[in-house]
Amino acid sequence: MQAGWNFRVLLAYGTLLLAGIQLSNVETVIPYIAEQLGSPGLVVALIVPGFTAGTLLGTALGPKVLHIARSVAGLLGGIALAEAALTALIAVDVTLVPSRFVAYPLLLLCVLLGIAAGSLQVGWPLAMTALLSARQRSSLLLRQNGFSAALAIVITGFFAIHFLRDLLAWQDIYLLWVGVAAIVLCAVCCLALRTPGVELAGQREPMLDTLRNGHSYLRANPWLRRFLTIQLIFMSVIFSATFYAIYAGESLSAGDGYLDDLVVFYGVGLLTGIPLWTVVNRRLGARGMYAGGAAISVVAAIFCIVSLHWQLLPVLWIMGFALLLSAVAVQAIRPAAYDWVFSHASAEEMVMVISYSQIVSGLGAIFVSFVFSVAAGFGPHIWPLGLVLALTGIACLAATRVPRTTAKA
Repeated sequence: MQAGWNFRVLLAYGTLLLAGIQLSNVETVIPYIAEQLGSPGLVVALIVPGFTAGTLLGTALGPKVLHIARSVAGLLGGIALAEAALTALIAVDVTLVPSRFVAYPLLLLCVLLGIAAGSLQVGWPLAMTALLSARQRSSLLLRQNGFSAALAIVITGFFAIHFLRDLLAWQDIYLLWVGVAAIVLCAVCCLALRTPGVELAGQREPMLDTLRNGHSYLRANPWLRRFLTIQLIFMSVIFSATFYAIYAGESLSAGDGYLDDLVVFYGVGLLTGIPLWTVVNRRLGARGMYAGGAAISVVAAIFCIVSLHWQLLPVLWIMGFALLLSAVAVQAIRPAAYDWVFSHASAEEMVMVISYSQIVSGLGAIFVSFVFSVAAGFGPHIWPLGLVLALTGIACLAATRVPRTTAKA
């Protein structure tokens, strides 16, 4: 009975948190706003790498956060409130600071937001392990993604009504405040958790030990070398949404309030990806998901190049469909990666392998996200789209190296 109640509370928590994060997404929404404000291109390009670096630091500080938190509710609620406060400060910065200076505190706040997100990456799996069964954890992860995407679409669709936009003199910055409200509500949900006598399961080892043990495991296991190589190549798929968000900010007229429309496109993509990848994973496994994600990214780049060159559609629709396809593509990579790791690493090695992989992938993500952000700042030129097409094409070829089955090596 208690587990069922906690499942419903955590589902509400995860749904509201992910919806709030989607509405104030560091990888899409915030770079778009910064670009529209005319921020220096280099600073805009550093937003996502800075957030990623903060996430790595937050992951390293995760064990200390676990010691500070006295309960599961305190851990999840505290991190959510920290994310809400930092997102609110971003909204205040965008609203009050002159446009030519807004990007600098924005960059710092995104790094701090990354630290909070990294701490949650450590605490959230442990909280689920302490409160839910394995079947409930799997169901929770699937449902919260769908529910949060649907909630974000409903919110942005509601505020996109012309009457309401005229009544409120709607601006893109208001989307951040709606995201803050959703994250605060998710923190409130933690008060309903039933956790008498529940302790967080296990503690992660220090980052230096993880790197040392992971490097030894890497040398002894060819499958992990192949896995990390594929993960680094697929950064072009993972950060394609960031690219299109900045490219859209550069290509669309400033101040026209297109952000909520783009968020709707992105949310529809997240919803579409859930049933699609469920079927693909069941029939084709990890290789099918990697290949499908890369192929969709290639289609998105080709669609943009052709549509922009021949002006087949308005720019908003072109960028919107590109974000939709990118959201579908990126949905496949994380579950496929976990399937690959789970099929090769033993239960005793699992935490170490996943932690080591996150660190190595995070370092690669800092570089790739910076390159993509810089290239996107040259929109509406076609050559940045050609770069994305080439790199996602390489990802398509690399997908053939993903194991076909989930049997242990």
